[in-house]
Amino acid sequence: MKGPPTFADHGTSRRRGTESLRNVALKRCATEDRFQLSATEDGFRKAALKRCATRERCATQERCATQDGFRWSHREQIGGATGDSFRWSSPSGLLWSLACVAALVLGGTGEVQAQQPPIAVRGFADVGLRTFAARESFEAIFGSARALLVGGGADVIARRNMFLGLRGSRFKDTGERVFLFDGELIRLGIPATITLLGVEVTAGYRWDRDWRTVPYAGGGLGWHIFEETSPVALDGENVKETFIGYHAVGGVEIPLWKWIAAAGEIQWTTVPNALGREPNGISRELGESNLGGVTGRIKIIFGR
Repeated sequence: MKGPPTFADHGTSRRRGTESLRNVALKRCATEDRFQLSATEDGFRKAALKRCATRERCATQERCATQDGFRWSHREQIGGATGDSFRWSSPSGLLWSLACVAALVLGGTGEVQAQQPPIAVRGFADVGLRTFAARESFEAIFGSARALLVGGGADVIARRNMFLGLRGSRFKDTGERVFLFDGELIRLGIPATITLLGVEVTAGYRWDRDWRTVPYAGGGLGWHIFEETSPVALDGENVKETFIGYHAVGGVEIPLWKWIAAAGEIQWTTVPNALGREPNGISRELGESNLGGVTGRIKIIFGR
């Protein structure tokens, strides 16, 4: 049987209780420290994740276009980029980007214009179909009011837009002399050859805007030589005269390959008081005097 506790036992018990309290306190402190450390580490972890996410978002949102010289941004959803959801980072960024785009466009156009020579000389050849204004007279002599004209020339282009052209053309065909008697057309069986030579000067404007096609329009004047001959004509019956005419032209030019281009154009020409001058001529009987007409033409151009 155990006797009553001695003083030494009380000291031992007190030391054990103190150690227990110390252990509990240390355990509690360790737990609290661990909790605080865990909380701190969690905060650091969250801050680090937030920082990483911010850096990643910034890296994916902002892209620098080194070739174009401006920035744009796009938004990506968490877990997968949409790719088609774009937004401007700020109103000032939008204005800055638009200004950069305008500068690039204007600058690129300026570079292209700078590459073009201030003055360019080109040559061309063409073929056209003219419908004469003196329709009945040509139908009476040749059987048709339409005739094929061939020509060529050169033009000078200044600052890509304004142009000045010189063109020559020729028409020649042989028909039959006729006369009108009581409203009836009588063919004489005598050959008649008509030759038309034209020299025209045209000034105009080209809408060269780096498009695939280049529209243009212009106008000018020309000298038209009319000659009529016949193998059985008497002295003074053959005719050769020069008349001044005026014209307007419009068309579209299409580049084909480097120094070669093609163009389609329509020209209206008037040469007043050129026909009907002979007392017994068919044109006088029919009341037609204009040697002009409307011509559809195809051109092949050589040069820049």
